[in-house]
Amino acid sequence: MNKKMSLLSTIMYPAINQNKLEIANKLLSLFEDNEVFHPLLWGDTDMLKLEYSREEILHRLEDGLSSDIYIYGDKKIKLSGEFDFSFNVRSTFSMSVGKAFPQKKWPDFFELSDEIARICRPTFGVSHLFWHSNLTWANELEKVQHWMDTAADPVTVKFLPNGPLGLGMYTYFDGFVLDMFGRDFLMKAPCLVKELDWGAIRLDLMDKPWDANLGELLSNWMKVMEYLNLSNNLAIPIFSEDNDWIDFRPSENWDLYLKNN
Repeated sequence: MNKKMSLLSTIMYPAINQNKLEIANKLLSLFEDNEVFHPLLWGDTDMLKLEYSREEILHRLEDGLSSDIYIYGDKKIKLSGEFDFSFNVRSTFSMSVGKAFPQKKWPDFFELSDEIARICRPTFGVSHLFWHSNLTWANELEKVQHWMDTAADPVTVKFLPNGPLGLGMYTYFDGFVLDMFGRDFLMKAPCLVKELDWGAIRLDLMDKPWDANLGELLSNWMKVMEYLNLSNNLAIPIFSEDNDWIDFRPSENWDLYLKNN
């Protein structure tokens, strides 16, 4: 596999109607207690960077002065986190590190994503390592890599109107999304399936996917995607004729969900 990593990221849709101070306390403790991901700066907009202060963050959340919290760590690895404590259907918890993040610590990122998931209880979430790729695809392998990477970044403007775009290296299912797919159905997926201690299901493309051969990783991804497509819940991809972008449209089941909610 090409080891030129461009980004490690996780994005999760937390369960709604949670106690924001309780969740914030747990989340901040998680970062503060981690030497690698310890926060140094924070802000309540993406333009503001102040010296990290747990007390000020909690004060602004408690008084309703802020709902979006940004934290930043080591500049070299470009650690950043963005957490929306308004807990509505558009809220996301996300975190990323840049290409300078040491390869030996890649598993640490996925372990931290599990801890974030345990705290925020996402209805859907994806953690993924993005490899460097060309802006356009020239063959089927590159096309599938673009598709996988696009699916592994389920930002709000893509996820809400279209539903789950697909899998990343780790993919979390809980709440109504888990109900849509069905626990028994997901448990039979042709990949590593883990029932987490808080009730969710995590699909891993393979054991230690960050160490995998790219061809094997993409082959596994397609195999699991073909299986999940049987549920008619995944977003339907639309590929550009110029081989430079992928869009999506909702499945019948997601379209029905949108009409009823």
